[in-house]
Amino acid sequence: RVLLHASLSDGVQFSSPWLRDRYAAVNPDNAVLDNLVAIPDSVPRKAEGFVLGWAGTRSHEADLASVAPAITAFCRRHPDVRFAMMGDPDLWPPFETLEAQFAARPFGGYADYRAFLTGLHVGLVPLGDTVFNLGRSDVKTVEMAAAGAVVLAQDAPAYRHLGGAVELFTDGADLDARLERLYRDRATFAETVCAMRRSVGARRGEAVVRAQQVDWYRRWPATRGGSLPPSPDPDPATRLDGALLRARA
Repeated sequence: RVLLHASLSDGVQFSSPWLRDRYAAVNPDNAVLDNLVAIPDSVPRKAEGFVLGWAGTRSHEADLASVAPAITAFCRRHPDVRFAMMGDPDLWPPFETLEAQFAARPFGGYADYRAFLTGLHVGLVPLGDTVFNLGRSDVKTVEMAAAGAVVLAQDAPAYRHLGGAVELFTDGADLDARLERLYRDRATFAETVCAMRRSVGARRGEAVVRAQQVDWYRRWPATRGGSLPPSPDPDPATRLDGALLRARA
C-alpha cells in the first residue's frame, strides 16, 4: 500500500528526478532530496600503485559485465594495476583470471564500504540503459569522490546532471581510453582528484544537503497550520526528526 499511503501524506520525498516524475501524480507535493554523504576535508594518503575499483549489489551485474572486458584488458596491459571489488561472490568470476591483480571482498556494512572506497585511486560506476536504472540516485559517484577517487561514471541519466563534477564514459572502449590517460598522466590525475572533490563538495556537501532537507521539513508549519516539535539540538539544521511521510489528520 505504498502508493496509497503516499497519496494520503503531506508530501513525498524521492531520491532521483526520474522516480519523482514517474510517480508525481500520486501526490503533487513532492521533492527530490539528495542523499547525505559525509565529505571529509581531506582523505588519507593513498597507497602507491594504481587501484581501480567497483562496489555494488547483484542488481548491477549486467552493468558490471558490460565493462568487464575493458577492465581486464587494461589490467593485463599494466601488471602494476589492481582491480578491487566489493560485492557478492557471484560477481567475481569474470575477473578471477586476473589472479594477483584482482582483490575482492563480500559486501558488508556501510563503514566497511567507505573504508573500501578510501583505497581506490579510480572509482568505476557503469550503468546500463534500462528502465530500472533510470530510478537510480547519484549517491555512489558522490561517495567515491568524497573518498578521493577519480570517478568514471557511465553517461546515464542518473549521472549526467553532475556535468564536470565527474568524468562520463560512453562504453567499454571509451572507459579503456580514459583509464589509459589517467594511468599515464599522474600529474593530471592528482589535479582531477582535487577538482572532483571540490566540485562534488560544493554541490553535495553536508551543509548544502542538510539545508535542502531542513527547508523541505520546515515548510510544513506554514502549509498545514501546525508547529515543529522542539529540537534537542541548539542548531536545528544539525538534526532532522520526523517520518518520511507524515499522514494528514
